[in-house]
Amino acid sequence: MCCAVLPHLCRTRHEPSLGAYIQADARASSGCSPALADPPPRGHWWRKRPRGWRLYRRQARRRWLRQRGLRRVVFEFSEGRSGESVREFLKLDTPQARQGTLLTDGFSGYNAATTKGVTSAQCMAHASRKFNDLWANHRSEVGRKARRYHQCLFRIEREIEDRPGDERRRIRQRKSRRVLAVFHRWLLEQRRLVPVGSATMKAIDYSLKRWTQLTRFVQDGDVPISNNWVENHIRPIAIGRSNWLFAGSLRSGKRAAAIMSLLHSARINGHEPYAYFKDALERLPTHPASRIGELLPHRWAPAS
Repeated sequence: MCCAVLPHLCRTRHEPSLGAYIQADARASSGCSPALADPPPRGHWWRKRPRGWRLYRRQARRRWLRQRGLRRVVFEFSEGRSGESVREFLKLDTPQARQGTLLTDGFSGYNAATTKGVTSAQCMAHASRKFNDLWANHRSEVGRKARRYHQCLFRIEREIEDRPGDERRRIRQRKSRRVLAVFHRWLLEQRRLVPVGSATMKAIDYSLKRWTQLTRFVQDGDVPISNNWVENHIRPIAIGRSNWLFAGSLRSGKRAAAIMSLLHSARINGHEPYAYFKDALERLPTHPASRIGELLPHRWAPAS
């Protein structure tokens, strides 16, 4: 009986708005067992991050969490990384469409969201990695100098990570904007000097073509400079897939995503996952359906 009710509990993870900005990332996973007649579709895990979540040092993050009422995450399982999956994930073709800013890597599939009223922001860490590779593999002076600019930007972020959004925006406008202006002029100058088709040109073009999206964080104090927080938390999916390689079916993948949404939400709310699931499953058979939201991780309290 509990197993039959659990999907209803998991569906409520989509309740009210996720806020002004969302972070997303995807990881590939096999969707079906090889024992099935049909060939296994390629599935992807998607993860949304509600407004206000950002990477903090441990103590600072705990202190910040206590000041916020809403702490939850959402995993999704889809058959591919197409723009259609993004639109469905964010409900962009419905009256309940998510609005605000979507922070992602440079994958083109997310462009489907920006044509539906969602503001695009992109991860500065991804741009930085292009120049890190130049320095590590070729000892490129362009790579070394670009890394210095990125280090300066991320140093500013570490200094303001535990401050309110309005104050972060003011500091970014005063400090980060100046660094970015000098960095942008330097990139344009270097672009004219490097050989066409070179690795250096590709690294520079990656940033220049996405400059507006990469610098979106300067205008919005709640938008992080990078997507590292989400990538770090979705990494167990990629690491674990060698151990639990097949979900069994698309339906099973979606159920696994729902359970992981609850598990990770329990963790970030300070609950021990096993204790949370044990208590929730024991209470589900007699818990009023109209109050099922009380068992969600950000509202749950152990039975007295």
